[in-house]
Amino acid sequence: MAGKPTNTALQAEVAAAVSAAPDGTPRGVIVRQFLNRGVSRASLYVWVERAMTGLAMNRLKGTHSPPIETDARVIRGLSGITKRDRASAPIRFLDILHRTIADLEALRAMAVSEDGKIRNVRLMLETADKIGRTLDRAARIGVIIRDIEADRAFMRDLADVIHRLPPHVGEPILADMRELGHGAML
Repeated sequence: MAGKPTNTALQAEVAAAVSAAPDGTPRGVIVRQFLNRGVSRASLYVWVERAMTGLAMNRLKGTHSPPIETDARVIRGLSGITKRDRASAPIRFLDILHRTIADLEALRAMAVSEDGKIRNVRLMLETADKIGRTLDRAARIGVIIRDIEADRAFMRDLADVIHRLPPHVGEPILADMRELGHGAML
């Protein structure tokens, strides 16, 4: 349909309106700005709520931070952490995890009024879900780190055994391992 904005473009407009609105602006005021734009009222409320949640999280943190990444580069960075060099680790996984959980708990607290009653059920449920997903990711990353550390320990033990062999036996094995790209581990 010509002239009709895509959902993505309209979502971006809604998020911009939420950012520009003064603190305490009711959701309905923002939703009314976008009625008759080809999207249901319910969808607009969901988008406004998401934008408000994201804005509140950014205000708490003072910046926008991406979700925890679990790609190979991050895993390699995390797996280099040993007991003796935690202070110089490239990524302080536990610090990031603790800060993330604390931020989510603070956001969750915003959903509760001063008298202890839930003000914003959706925010409460979303933060509970995000806390659960964060812990699930942390557990998966922990398993990966543990497996990588076990592999490194095995390679160190293997290197120790090879170094104890007579030179005419151990040197060809070490040379072959270096040729295969395992020289840093030996």
